[in-house]
Amino acid sequence: MKASGFAAAGGLLTFFGLMHGEEVGAFQNPAVVYAYLSVAAVLLACSRFAVTAPAPVEDRVEHKELLETLT
Repeated sequence: MKASGFAAAGGLLTFFGLMHGEEVGAFQNPAVVYAYLSVAAVLLACSRFAVTAPAPVEDRVEHKELLETLT
């Protein structure tokens, strides 16, 4: 989420010509603006649809003591 916001901020700054532009003004470099916003969209999608697997039982702290008592 943070990286997506950072890329969107880069797109906004580029839109107004504060980055990647020869002069300050709106829409100086549209290709770079679209690139920043595309990266922001991909990063946002990655953060929203990420799937994490639970840690294996052997690695969990609360189960280590139980496993040690059983063996």
